[in-house]
Amino acid sequence: MTNFTSATDPQPEDIPLASTAPMPGEPSGLPITFRALNARFLLSAPSIQFSPPASASRPEIAMIGRSNVGKSSFINALCQRRQLAKTSNTPGKTRLMNFYEVTLAKETATLQERRDLWLVDLPGYGYAKVSKTEQQQWQKKLEQFLTQRSALAYVLHLIDARHGATPLDEQMNAWLVSQGMNRLIVLTKTDLTDQKTLRKHLAQTSEAFSVDASMLLTFSSKKPAHVSLAWQQMVAMLPEASTLA
Repeated sequence: MTNFTSATDPQPEDIPLASTAPMPGEPSGLPITFRALNARFLLSAPSIQFSPPASASRPEIAMIGRSNVGKSSFINALCQRRQLAKTSNTPGKTRLMNFYEVTLAKETATLQERRDLWLVDLPGYGYAKVSKTEQQQWQKKLEQFLTQRSALAYVLHLIDARHGATPLDEQMNAWLVSQGMNRLIVLTKTDLTDQKTLRKHLAQTSEAFSVDASMLLTFSSKKPAHVSLAWQQMVAMLPEASTLA
């Protein structure tokens, strides 16, 4: 589990979140919640060459998915900020790498610990209304970032729960696997589909990606309880800071 630092100073009021079960190594009997204390947009970069300097003590989590999969809404929900990441109903709006700085808190009734990390929103793939040349340029920049960024901890691969894994999602997953990249698969927009369809697409994505369905994270930006649970899974995948060099 990643390192947090203790904090005792007063914190701003936020939406109360559902408690999660203790993580491995945590004392039992104390419900744990995760929430973003602070979050801010840092900058947009057209490629890895223009990205802010990486730091071994500050892990980065990259988000990737098809255009209009809901990455901006996912970021806003995680950070409890409605306009931190600009949302749009028009696919293909995110054409740059957007960096967000987050101070995350892990809390029990008696303790608060903090950890700084960055979220990186990468351009969506599969947008048909751009030229093939531009699509290839995006793909090259994505591959460079994902394979060369030294502080990258893992990739959040977002899948639209309404549709399940598409052939393009399967291609991206196969590439991530071929590069040996750690990934957490998230089915977004679960509030926009019924339970029968969700179960079907969970099974389909599980089979397509060769992972157990229990390892897939379901998420709705409309449900605050999903936020703490998502952070718990995300934190569990972070390595120790010393291994991010």
